[in-house]
Amino acid sequence: MLFIYKEDSNSIAIIVNHLHGNLLSRWTNFLTTDGEKETRNRDGEFENGIKTKNQLIERWNGGWKSLFDTLNSLTETDLEKTIYIRNQGLFFYGCHYKTIGTLPLPCWTNCFYWKNAN
Repeated sequence: MLFIYKEDSNSIAIIVNHLHGNLLSRWTNFLTTDGEKETRNRDGEFENGIKTKNQLIERWNGGWKSLFDTLNSLTETDLEKTIYIRNQGLFFYGCHYKTIGTLPLPCWTNCFYWKNAN
């Protein structure tokens, strides 16, 4: 969980921390505020504050909970609204793909490193 394959890679804990920050920023009040929140400390997400398996699971679940709670609350008219990420206006589907589409890459990259490290 804290293992770093090589100097320019991230541990699973750091990736989970970054995904947590990304999901919270994108999906908290996403219909009324920009998806890149001013309160987000993106650089800080790459400083590992996760030390235990329980902390890792809490961060993982917390990030995904923000996404799923938001998706479950949407109405059909919400899907037609313009949503902003970094001041770029997107329809829901563009916002959805911009966020969800990038999530698997860091996870698969780390799995590849772990597999080849042993």
